[in-house]
Amino acid sequence: MVQSTIARGRITGFDLAEAERAPGVLKILTYRNAPRLRKIPEISPVDPTAGTPDHPLQDDLVQHQNQHIAVVVAETLEQARWAASRVRVSYTPEAPVIDMQAALRQARPATKDELGSKPGNMGRGNVDAALIAAPVRIDSLSVVERENQNPIELHATTAQWDQDADGDRLTVWDKTQWVQSCAKHLGAAFNLPPERVHVIDPFIGGAFGSSLRVWPHTYIAAMAAKVVGRPVKLVLSRREYYGGTGARPWTQQRVQLAADADGLLQAIRHEVTAEDSRYEVYTENVLKATPILYRCSNVEIPYNIVQRDVNTPNAMRAPGLATGVYGLELAMDELAVALEMDPVALRLRNIPDRDQMKDLPFSSISLEQCLREGALRFGWDRRNHQPGSMKDGRLLLGWGMASANYPAEKVKASARARVIASGEVQVASASSDMCREPGPRSRRWRRTRSTCRWSR
Repeated sequence: MVQSTIARGRITGFDLAEAERAPGVLKILTYRNAPRLRKIPEISPVDPTAGTPDHPLQDDLVQHQNQHIAVVVAETLEQARWAASRVRVSYTPEAPVIDMQAALRQARPATKDELGSKPGNMGRGNVDAALIAAPVRIDSLSVVERENQNPIELHATTAQWDQDADGDRLTVWDKTQWVQSCAKHLGAAFNLPPERVHVIDPFIGGAFGSSLRVWPHTYIAAMAAKVVGRPVKLVLSRREYYGGTGARPWTQQRVQLAADADGLLQAIRHEVTAEDSRYEVYTENVLKATPILYRCSNVEIPYNIVQRDVNTPNAMRAPGLATGVYGLELAMDELAVALEMDPVALRLRNIPDRDQMKDLPFSSISLEQCLREGALRFGWDRRNHQPGSMKDGRLLLGWGMASANYPAEKVKASARARVIASGEVQVASASSDMCREPGPRSRRWRRTRSTCRWSR
């Protein structure tokens, strides 16, 4: 891969002479000679809700640092990497929006369409009045920096084109958590029905959310294979990973809490400002837990967007929820200090009995049981709440706790199972994460394409 060395601007030229003379080089693709792609669709729930996905090698526009702008196909990986290092690119750069503190001045509320099914810019009650009236208030500000997934196994795609009586057929071996999405995206891009695209995902390795989207390198591998008429394998380097896949977005959270003297919550305002690219709108479930985790009649949850010249963020390990409960629980700890109340006791005092956003009872809620059992097993009653008071020799000790939740989503799904005369059971599904290698003592799994086979 050849990646951009500027964050915003236009490509004015490629000098490919030295790279094309390098040993083993078969083809160098840029926007000038790459196959044209049709519109690439967005597929919820993990794709951005608005904007246009990055169409690789389709024009001279540079939208972020380390954007894929060319690819070298050679006989070996080493030959391809060497030739790619010989590609020279000229630009007309433009001033990028990168500095977050400067970009914050351009923050704007996310629209309902941009939020999709995610909560934000809504609430209940009168937060301003409750904040004024309550005897105890705190105002907490926290930041979660951009976090990049870094599994040992990097992103990789192998693409192969074939032809039969019905025309072109594309087979892709890809690191993906969602084979149907990958097939649909590739089919749309190359004007193929989804059934003419076969996506094979033997073992996903480390993904952690980074493989829920179809990234530009997957299209590029298929483009390169089509041009050279041979299977092409494309593996991102560690450096290329940072510009070629997304990350947990930089997020700022301001949480204002108000309570009465006994610790009963009177108001929650949880305001989120999250980074985004300038060509797509990606929002997260940062505020999903806030309206339901604790009992409170006055709640506001504004969600703001800051667009910069970066690649679009994406899902990473409990996307949104991990960020949101961190900001909320940090504020709850600060409120406990202001009230001179034990943090566990504060949370127990505000256990909800129903979903106040939907005004529906929970089918079950075990938060109180969880908090009490955790405190008992941990020996929480031995904690001294005064900061700096607990030591182990010369070392200061800190004991902390937090609540969290994560949604159990229900969606339509299907699988096919059959019992063969030999006694083997075959279960076919398009799942990516659940199959494993044969273990030393137990059931045996075999992974074939998108199918899991299990037998004793």
